[in-house]
Amino acid sequence: MQHLFQLIDAVPSYQAPPDPLPLIQAVNALQRLGRDRAVTVLRAYLRTTPRVHDSRNGTFLIVRTLFEVPDPPGHLPMMRVGAPRPAAPADPRALPRFPIVIVDDIPFRVVGGYAIGGKPEAAEDHLESIAHDGVLRAHPLRPPDDPLAVIERLAGHAGTAFLREAGLDDDGGRARIIDQGLGLLGEISQIPDRVAGAHFGSGPDIDARWQIARRAALAGSIVWDAATDRYRSR
Repeated sequence: MQHLFQLIDAVPSYQAPPDPLPLIQAVNALQRLGRDRAVTVLRAYLRTTPRVHDSRNGTFLIVRTLFEVPDPPGHLPMMRVGAPRPAAPADPRALPRFPIVIVDDIPFRVVGGYAIGGKPEAAEDHLESIAHDGVLRAHPLRPPDDPLAVIERLAGHAGTAFLREAGLDDDGGRARIIDQGLGLLGEISQIPDRVAGAHFGSGPDIDARWQIARRAALAGSIVWDAATDRYRSR
């Protein structure tokens, strides 16, 4: 239980910079428990974690990734935690897990954060709204062995349907997706600091920096290791 709590703790809040790797690791660990045990662990985590602890807000993203989208209504219950930046689509079925979008088993977060006015929804209430009748995802997340090809498809150039639907069709939005994709590589990344991380969000030369990062990351062959839920060198 303590190990599971540590994995949940590591998932960034919906207000913090997004990082898909700890989200994948927490979701996969819970998925392997089965539905009832996974919900029990999440309830116990929220019951024993102080309400001032930011990591509690990571559970919003965990349950939106861990459970399948019900049909009907074709989307998960919305997070009632404030005004997202960028805004949610008018039709929630367009991005049914908003602010999470899963592409090739990579859970991207498409919002930078929320402007909170009033009292946000409690993490416990959000868990119950999804888990009460929810269906656990059938398989653990298994990102592809070439995650950078996914990033290239989504954010390698402006104007893709994905970027437009998510409200990310500008350099800042593209940088958000690229940063999350590169973050998946973890410690095996050989990307120069000057082109990675928060620096992606500044300057008009995002395409040039992305190509530098992509070439550096592809210097060695990698594979997703399902036993450790992370990439390793082949």
